[in-house]
Amino acid sequence: MEQPPPQSAPADDEEAKRQEACKRLEHIMAKPLEVVEPFPFETLDADLRRNVLTFVLTAPTDGATGVLRVVKRKNKGEYPRVPESATMALRTLVHHTRTIKAVSTAVCADVRVLEKTVVKPEKWLEGLWLVEAGARSRDQALAECRQRTVVAGRANIAVELYSRLGHCGDRREVVVKCPATWPEQRAKEAQDIFQMGGEYGAEEEENKDIELSWAHTRCKPAEEVHGLAPVDAKYLKALASAAFGGFVDAVRHLPSWTLLVTDVKLLYIGGYLETTDDNGVRTGRTRARGDAADYDALDAGLAAFFGEETVRRAPWVKAWCNGRRAYPYDEEEFAAASGIRAQFLARKHDASRPPLTRIRDADKNELLPMGDLQLAGNDFAFVSDKPLLSAATIDITFSDDAEGAEQAPFQHEPPNSPPSYTFIQGIDSLTCRGGGTCGNLDDVKFKIKTHVHSRAKNLEDAILWVPIVEGVFQVLCSCKIVGLS
Repeated sequence: MEQPPPQSAPADDEEAKRQEACKRLEHIMAKPLEVVEPFPFETLDADLRRNVLTFVLTAPTDGATGVLRVVKRKNKGEYPRVPESATMALRTLVHHTRTIKAVSTAVCADVRVLEKTVVKPEKWLEGLWLVEAGARSRDQALAECRQRTVVAGRANIAVELYSRLGHCGDRREVVVKCPATWPEQRAKEAQDIFQMGGEYGAEEEENKDIELSWAHTRCKPAEEVHGLAPVDAKYLKALASAAFGGFVDAVRHLPSWTLLVTDVKLLYIGGYLETTDDNGVRTGRTRARGDAADYDALDAGLAAFFGEETVRRAPWVKAWCNGRRAYPYDEEEFAAASGIRAQFLARKHDASRPPLTRIRDADKNELLPMGDLQLAGNDFAFVSDKPLLSAATIDITFSDDAEGAEQAPFQHEPPNSPPSYTFIQGIDSLTCRGGGTCGNLDDVKFKIKTHVHSRAKNLEDAILWVPIVEGVFQVLCSCKIVGLS
């Protein structure tokens, strides 16, 4: 009988590996939990699992208002926030409602129940954009959600172009470039020497050799430093302006947009009269308006627009210091202060006399620290650990012919730099929740901060001027536009 030819050693090894792989596959298919882990939701108690699903699928309002819950002192007076995108949040929600049912039978049953109870596009409008629920069908609410994401998406591209414009032009940036053969530590030390002293020139008492660090620097165009394609600034600015125009075109078709007011200041606009002495020599000027009747109208106008209950609660100012400047007075701040902090506050307020509690007593030219009176919000002179609160919530709508208009540049700004602010002209309505509606829309002004930078890449910062007493008083509101990212 003829014997088969003997197989080679490599062929025997391959066959052994194949058989071992087949046995391993059979084993893990019989006991999959040795490899995979259960879906995390499956390990939760049923009630807890439903709470987690409810949180994920309903877009809680914490996402929209989180911008206000920051601590000022711990962040050196700034207001940092984790960038959140309403556009991506909506896409995530829609994705979850479509796909999460495939996880398991139990999760699918939970999601179907939630869809009939709390998971509705109206909830997404409320959670992502703080839009009050109205008489909308599910399809109408979902269509509005998608419309708002279009607006936010156009805002994002405008921000990118404005940010790109900031790196365009003839500006050069100095970068440290050491030989490639140098150790990493030596290159870092050379960069430290340049940044700590060489860049600005050594002082008389310092070692003059510090200035030699310039030998390891290169001046490069900003586009090259940031890895951007070179383009002329004039053309890029035209693109950025067109992108902002597209954003305005989309936003004017929305039912309304929500503004969270973080700061309110009183502005006097009634004009001034010159004062003279007995010899006719000019001695100064005084306000042409601002009698008792004007301040009575101001008190009534603030309560009518913002709401009586709103102006009574924090962060609205209830009293002002009685010192040389009418800074907001915080009784808790003064009571808790000690040491240097107490001495600093004592220079602003005389504790032996009561604070100023009426606007008409504090709104004096000689008492105003920056030319205007703080009515609500955290004043720069009173840094505290208290969270920042919203002073008001305003709904704003724009007319069909609304358009953007760039603010005139300052004297020393480069000609093709991003505009500091861009006005949106053509406001159709302005309503404060808990208050009233502004009737004098001709004097309302609204502008969005468009001078973006690496730490503020969004268009959510805005300023709103609201007339309170026609021709005499108006308020300047610093705002955050909800969901515009």
